[in-house]
Amino acid sequence: MLLQDRYTSMLRGMSLPDPLTAASLGDLATWANSAVSALALTAAIIAGRYTARAYRLQVKRDEKDDTERRKQDALLLREQAALVSGWIEFRSTDGSGSPNGGWGARVRNASQTPVYQAKLTILNVHDADSTVDYAIPVIPPGGEPLFYRIGDTEPLSVIENALAFRVELAFTDSSGTRWARDRQGRLVDLAEKLVLWADQLRVDALRPFAENFCSPLGLTVEPRKVPFLDLQPELMRAADDERAQMPDLVVGAHDWIGNLVRANVLEPVDFSDQRSQAFLPDAIEAVTYRGLRYGVPYAVESVALFRNTKLVPEAPQTFEELVEIVRRLRGARRVKHVLAVPIGPTGDAYHFHPLFTAAGGPPLPVGLDAGQREVSTPPDLRFSSPESMAAFARIAELGEAGSGVLSRNAPEPIATFANGDAAFLISGPWALARLDAAQIPYEITPIPAYDGVGPARPLMGVSAIFVPRRGRSKMIAHEFLANYLTRTDLAMELYRAEARPPALNRAIERLGGVNPVMTAFLAAAKDGVVMPSWPEVMELFALIGKAEAAIVGGAPVAPTVSSLAKEVSGLLTRKPRDAARRRSRSAVPIPRTAE
Repeated sequence: MLLQDRYTSMLRGMSLPDPLTAASLGDLATWANSAVSALALTAAIIAGRYTARAYRLQVKRDEKDDTERRKQDALLLREQAALVSGWIEFRSTDGSGSPNGGWGARVRNASQTPVYQAKLTILNVHDADSTVDYAIPVIPPGGEPLFYRIGDTEPLSVIENALAFRVELAFTDSSGTRWARDRQGRLVDLAEKLVLWADQLRVDALRPFAENFCSPLGLTVEPRKVPFLDLQPELMRAADDERAQMPDLVVGAHDWIGNLVRANVLEPVDFSDQRSQAFLPDAIEAVTYRGLRYGVPYAVESVALFRNTKLVPEAPQTFEELVEIVRRLRGARRVKHVLAVPIGPTGDAYHFHPLFTAAGGPPLPVGLDAGQREVSTPPDLRFSSPESMAAFARIAELGEAGSGVLSRNAPEPIATFANGDAAFLISGPWALARLDAAQIPYEITPIPAYDGVGPARPLMGVSAIFVPRRGRSKMIAHEFLANYLTRTDLAMELYRAEARPPALNRAIERLGGVNPVMTAFLAAAKDGVVMPSWPEVMELFALIGKAEAAIVGGAPVAPTVSSLAKEVSGLLTRKPRDAARRRSRSAVPIPRTAE
């Protein structure tokens, strides 16, 4: 206002032209006032920008200083732990003249203060049952390294045993931080917990072993019980969310591997060739994808033929004989259904595979995903071959427009067999509990093939434990798999939790004399093939199931099979980026996993 008054006074004393009225004088004063305000605002903006820039520079300096302080603190924190080590050694005497030599581990604390609550594991990388654990309350500072003997077995070769044994050491430093040296000698700070995802049966079986392993390490076990069919979708959702907690261990089926590896969810496991020989070859093949092993197998499963021994005392030798036997029983009104097997309106590719191969159809190839399949395997998986056409024609003869052995509208198979309404059932170990509860007399044998073709080749599924990449305690997860999952006692505990034939040879030998049912399932799977674990397997099974249901329902064979071959070829030859865009987020809907 002072500026405006000054300009007004000056203008009043001047001789002005007539057009310059009082109103004009007021407009000029208003303009001057606006100009001064604009200049002040500009100066304020410039000053604000300089202040903001100075603040950002100071924040960056503070962040850099804070980062440097954290690095320094981490180095100081790691300083004592870095001086604690362990290694394999062979000695012939304990130094006092008494025989106390052999293979063992040396442990040394080269720092100036003790470390506490140590757990020493001397691991035989080829035989987990030979692993030795020591609990060491205190490792004193300096001095001579302590020696811990493995056992009474003398070495065949110094070099062989030096390569076979590994040392793992966990301890708490003087600041209370928990550390571990893994089998490669790497120093890792330990998280507070090991996160385990599995369904309820497997959580209950694994938890005591995991707690026994983690307790000396100062870790707790955090189990999460997830229904089996929800496990893979939950894992995929967690992998897509950076804020979500990922498990360190997850129990699942081998046919998830292709999908999870393509999504970069799983991490390969360290597994020696000699250790692999402890398992069924098919189980190792199942968890191997593109040359890497992505899990440790613990159980196998496949379908077989259940026979009501009261109705059919002797097992049929051919599929034609099976059909003829039940035709007579049905004619005598002793059964309502010939063969209880899942089909439904959309088909069931898993249960269909042994019927298809029993009729002479080519089995599914195993192992590689689209774009890396063997050159000898055509992209339509031989569904357009004469053998495939002939097999589907035999299936059509059993369908609703033929003998009625197979039907999309048949009642639930296991219940049908348990009620005595069917003489035969095609199912797997998941049916045992219900059949035993129904007290139905049964025997398990391989599915017979048609005369002159076959054999029936059921798909083999493998249950395994995986290590996700983003697990906070994945180092401990790897050690747990190496130290415990290949042990016979854990394999037996998992078997007791849910009756599935073990994948570990020693567990199979232990069961052989006491459980003929498991032996029968393994015999029935002798001609089986490992179910593919390609990322496309869910869509592939949907296409096969659709064709199966159509032909069982009376659709013409030739055009239906030709359409199937064309769709399969299109699925398996599409570009990888299209496959990635359409990646499956669900487990394959196979009834074997739902029981």
